[in-house]
Amino acid sequence: APTVREIAVEALGNVWPYSAESVQALTAALKDEDALVRAQAATALARAGRFREVQIPGLLAALSDPDARVRGAAARTLGKIGAGATSAAPALTEKLKDESEFVRTNALEALKKIAPDTARE
Repeated sequence: APTVREIAVEALGNVWPYSAESVQALTAALKDEDALVRAQAATALARAGRFREVQIPGLLAALSDPDARVRGAAARTLGKIGAGATSAAPALTEKLKDESEFVRTNALEALKKIAPDTARE
């Protein structure tokens, strides 16, 4: 069953429009002890619109998470940021070698949007 923190992060991710405070809370949730909370936060941040660049450092850190769901969600969210996340290209390129197919696939898709010249199947 979902934890209270998972439900709270999901609910916060569904409040529109995002505020600086909600993005800050979601970014902080990337460091939660529960991997499902971290993955939900990474997914929710994809909808942060004008605040996207603020979250890049947290998402870069999430690419090194021990849980593949978190790494994959972070990669997918960085891809949704697109060209504004060019600083993530080296880390995403490293994730093309990840043990998880989910992570590798999301990293490749993100690179296609961020740095098409470096994306290789």
